[in-house]
Amino acid sequence: MASSNEYHDYVLELLAGVEGVRTRKMMGEYVLYLDDVVVGGIYDDELLLKPNQCLDAFFPDAQRRLPYEGSKTMMIVVDSEDPSFLADVFESLRK
Repeated sequence: MASSNEYHDYVLELLAGVEGVRTRKMMGEYVLYLDDVVVGGIYDDELLLKPNQCLDAFFPDAQRRLPYEGSKTMMIVVDSEDPSFLADVFESLRK
């Protein structure tokens, strides 16, 4: 199932306060970049992030899944409706 344009736009709206965030559509899904570095993606209308030690503090019980066959697992971002929380998450990825 491909991600919807509506969910993509919703995620970008939540991340509007974070400099350097962009996406690129690929095979019906979206690769998510921060300062031109891949940090995750939008797959099947879920925000997924590449596992990173700094994310463990934000998502201590995060579930992981494969975004597509042959990929590495990614963390499922839940409770992502707070733009300031997501800004903190993405700022931690810069360090």
